[in-house]
Amino acid sequence: MKKFWQIINRVFNITLALKALDGFLQFSGGLILGLFGKPVDKLVYYLTQNEIAEDHHDFVANALANFFNNLSLSTRHFISIYLVFHGLVNLFLVFELWKRRIRAFPIAIVLFLIFLTYQFYRFFHTHSINLLLVSILDIFIIILTAMEYERLKKHNHS
Repeated sequence: MKKFWQIINRVFNITLALKALDGFLQFSGGLILGLFGKPVDKLVYYLTQNEIAEDHHDFVANALANFFNNLSLSTRHFISIYLVFHGLVNLFLVFELWKRRIRAFPIAIVLFLIFLTYQFYRFFHTHSINLLLVSILDIFIIILTAMEYERLKKHNHS
């Protein structure tokens, strides 16, 4: 049984590292989008124009170009604020979970569930594969967080 919990602990730490990376990318991406919106649009145009010229059906280049070309200012602000807030919350929670602060576990589970609910809501509107992949990772993290929380509670009461 000890070996099982060592594996769970290792996997939990790996998923926390992925969640930290995700939080950092969300935070920095939100800042960049919010502070440098027009230069980001120009950069995306510059990076995708040759691909689209070579292959008019390039899915990734067309998706990126269309996404940035069709963003309204209010949508850009919402996405920026959401990404910064979501990234900061994730980074804070990951830090607290890495420190094994027992009070952080139920808070993290509830907040991850709230974010997951919103992500599924957005997925059913956008059908974004990236959002689905992040949601699957979040489900995995929620399960591992609950398992680690139970283990820590038993360990602290022993």
